[in-house]
Amino acid sequence: MRVHIHRTVVAAVGAVLLTGTAGAGPTQAKGMEARGTETKKAEAKGKDVVVSTSPGMAKFDHRGDKVIAWDKKADGYGVATDVMWNLGGEPGTEGFTVRAKGAGTLKPVPAGIPEGKKVAIRLCRIGDDNAGFSCTAWHYGRA
Repeated sequence: MRVHIHRTVVAAVGAVLLTGTAGAGPTQAKGMEARGTETKKAEAKGKDVVVSTSPGMAKFDHRGDKVIAWDKKADGYGVATDVMWNLGGEPGTEGFTVRAKGAGTLKPVPAGIPEGKKVAIRLCRIGDDNAGFSCTAWHYGRA
């Protein structure tokens, strides 16, 4: 009985360890381990930022390295998430805007911000001309 339980446990542990490695040679597995370690270290340094108002939400997600704009309100206006980094000045020297129009519209966009950079976001309401008005203050995080 004891031998049978031991074999079952060993077989189950082996199956768990092999899951996801089919077709991966030793070089691939080694590289994947290194990337996993680097990702965990980078994630530990990062800080998400969320700005939420009744019309919408702006978010910088450092784990997925993306910027999100979410229009939450059916009021004829949209929302824009402004993101900036390389913050030598106010608010920064590099950045872009993500726009979402229409109640319930959620728009995630890959950011491509270098790890460790300070990031600033704000949420603005936008009209038909896409011009931002009624913006929040800048909020800060880290990529």
